Amino acid sequence: MRFVGSLLVSILVWVVALIPLWIFLSIKTLANPQGFWQNFVLFGLGIYVLGAIQTVLLITGLAVTVIVWLQYGDK
Repeated sequence: MRFVGSLLVSILVWVVALIPLWIFLSIKTLANPQGFWQNFVLFGLGIYVLGAIQTVLLITGLAVTVIVWLQYGDK
């Protein structure tokens, strides 16, 4: 039962950690950039606005996942 709980917590952590990436991909899909320069500008805005947030959330998600699996994964 602890395996299932650890798995559910890990999935929830990664769903939350990847929200900025999904927001960026949704905006890029809705904007439908055409050509190199539009893609380049949209990519630059994505890096500028969501880059730091995504990095912090990925590190936090990895740390929480490791902690959860080390404490509850094998028992």
